[in-house]
Amino acid sequence: MRSIDDELKNVKRDRDETNGRIEEIRNSAQNDYEAEKRDREVRIDELEEELNSLKTQQRTVEHDSKTFDAAVQNLKEREYTLRGEKQDAQTKVSEAERRLRTLQASSRDQLSRFGQFMPDLVKKIDDAHRRGQFHKKPKGPIGAHIRLTDDAWALAMEACLGNQLTSFCCHDAHDGKVLDGIMKSVIRSGGRIPNVIISTFDNQHYDVSQHRVRSKYPAVYDLLKIEDPVISNKLIDLRGIECIVMIKDKVEARRLLIENPPANCREAYVPSGDKMFCRPTFRSYASNISRSQYFTKDVKNEIQQCQADLKKYKDELAGLKAENDKVNSDLRKQQDEQRKAQTQLMRINQKIATMNREITDLKNVQDPEPIDVETLMVEVEHYEEQIREISTRRDTMKEKASNVKREYEEAERELKAVEGEQKEISDSADPLKDSLTEIDDEITNIQHAKTHYQKELKDHEKKIAYKTKEVEELEAELTADIANAEKICERVRTRRTVKTIENEINAITKQIEAHEKIHGNKEEILRKADETANSFRRVVRDISNLKRFLQGLDKVMKQRALFYKWMRHTICCKVKNCFIVELSTKNIEGKLKFNHATEALDIEINVQPSQKEGEGAKDMKALSGGERSFSTVCFILALWDAMESPFRCLDEFDVFMDMVNRRISMDMMLDIANTQLNRQFIFLTPLDMSKHEMKSIVTIYRMPDPDRGQGVLPFGENEEENGDNI
Repeated sequence: MRSIDDELKNVKRDRDETNGRIEEIRNSAQNDYEAEKRDREVRIDELEEELNSLKTQQRTVEHDSKTFDAAVQNLKEREYTLRGEKQDAQTKVSEAERRLRTLQASSRDQLSRFGQFMPDLVKKIDDAHRRGQFHKKPKGPIGAHIRLTDDAWALAMEACLGNQLTSFCCHDAHDGKVLDGIMKSVIRSGGRIPNVIISTFDNQHYDVSQHRVRSKYPAVYDLLKIEDPVISNKLIDLRGIECIVMIKDKVEARRLLIENPPANCREAYVPSGDKMFCRPTFRSYASNISRSQYFTKDVKNEIQQCQADLKKYKDELAGLKAENDKVNSDLRKQQDEQRKAQTQLMRINQKIATMNREITDLKNVQDPEPIDVETLMVEVEHYEEQIREISTRRDTMKEKASNVKREYEEAERELKAVEGEQKEISDSADPLKDSLTEIDDEITNIQHAKTHYQKELKDHEKKIAYKTKEVEELEAELTADIANAEKICERVRTRRTVKTIENEINAITKQIEAHEKIHGNKEEILRKADETANSFRRVVRDISNLKRFLQGLDKVMKQRALFYKWMRHTICCKVKNCFIVELSTKNIEGKLKFNHATEALDIEINVQPSQKEGEGAKDMKALSGGERSFSTVCFILALWDAMESPFRCLDEFDVFMDMVNRRISMDMMLDIANTQLNRQFIFLTPLDMSKHEMKSIVTIYRMPDPDRGQGVLPFGENEEENGDNI
């Protein structure tokens, strides 16, 4: 009975909670969710309409921005072009102003056309010559000593002679050094210092009749009037003016140099200054000068022309500056418009992004689920039915218990009455045996009924125990579930039913599935994590392999360094021994000292080995020319012995040797060449080799003597007359 009362109490409590939930839901149902949904849809439509308008405006502004970008780019390119043209025009103005100053100065002093510093430089050279600082007075500038026979060739001559016109000639290195000091003192820093040609002065003109150009067209040599033989000879040596032809017609010049160039002709010039070379490598170069500077005679006309050119260049420069200012102004305006368009576009993009976020937020609002009151009412009715059923069972059990108790009391009372009667009738037992038997039977029946009810009571107790155990198991399971749930989140006190919570769980499960479709499920994320971890381990393994490789490489490099030092030491010893052996052929002692730390090599030679050690030792600077050349040959032979090159070349090794050293050196080299037939030896010498006995493996090539274009002074009866003609 106690368990039934507890069950009834629990069911009533659940019924009351459900009724409270129903009241709560009914109170919350007063909100109009449909109206809110309609308001959101209206707001979304308004935002989308405004968004479409903004996108249209965005496309318009983007088109305007691109237009401004193109305009700015074009203006920048135009501004860059104008800047270059303006620099060119400024250069032209500066060149014209410099040329005008030079021409104005040359109208007063002819030397000024070769540079504004030239009069002061020539004056200081004269002063230094009077003080005896020069062995011979330098001559220059070369252009001041030259006159043209035909002014039509002025531009071509300047193109041909170039920087030689401003150069100076000095007799020796001493005079050149003094002249260089004077030039540095006269010419300001940054100025161009003229070239200095150092060569011994010769007071006789070269005879160029044999080697000059053979043509009906004049050579440069023919068009120049040069009284000073030093100037003439230097131009012949440096420029070969006797072999350069001047042709007036450019087409004729090209045809002549391509088809049938004149004898001894190397180059040709036309009046415009264009340069051409003869076949077989014919080529033509345009002149980079447009007006003569050094050979101008009519200075006034040149000044007027230069002034006109200067005015034209200044006007051109002013026009370019004005156009550049206009372009810069337009560029600034376009850049302002470009910045405005970019700012407007940025604001539109921000508005679009804001609207997109607002639309997304409105679309993502989830409407609450319809209120399921009917389900709760059904649960209340179910609870009421359970209450009625439990109450009925309770009443039935009470009635049964009352009946049993009443029957028990009645039976007990009857038993007492029977016992009293049995006591009363004990004296008269026989007559009452039948009655006693009946009573025994009745007692037996009552005991059977008692046993039956006791058994039924035990069954009810077993059911109660089973239900109690089941409740305990459910409570244990509930306790475990609650513990597991608390691991996920804290317990939330609620009056919601299980079904409502299950509906919410289903909705959350659907959201999880939607997120998994977008971001992937747990297995995919774990798989990506495993792949990333594998990649990391692979990279770590590769790094470890590379470290081992670098350690091995470092070990190999150290071994190579040790082997290199050993090989270097071996080669040095080999060179030293070979050097000693080669020197011993002439009874000379010597040694090589290698200093690898400072990368230096010292050679010590003892030409008198009979002296004490160290007394006759000399370095290479203290030896005579022949001894030094012989020692150098021995050193080269020692180096050759340590080299593996298939070609061995030696030039002018015997210039300073006497005949004995020369023969010994030549024999040494020929012997080595004879022992190394797999290599090619080439020896160049200006001396005669015809007196040497050559082996069959030696081939001698003799170059023809150079023709310097100078005649030989005759000695005889007409010596004086011929001497005057040279």
